Amino acid sequence: PVSIVTMELDSLADPMMTREFMLDKIASAEKHFTVWKYQGHEDFFMNAEYFKQDSEAIKLIYKV
Repeated sequence: PVSIVTMELDSLADPMMTREFMLDKIASAEKHFTVWKYQGHEDFFMNAEYFKQDSEAIKLIYKV
């Protein structure tokens, strides 16, 4: 399984370009693409409140 998470306000890695250039080229049948709203490139790493979002996304993908 492959999961790519992007941030809506990311000026370094635009979500739609990331999808086009990365996700669409992955051959895996099980792939997931998520855009986190109202966050930028560094927001997730700089704010511990976002860590829960990451663990919830992983649980959904791996059905934990």
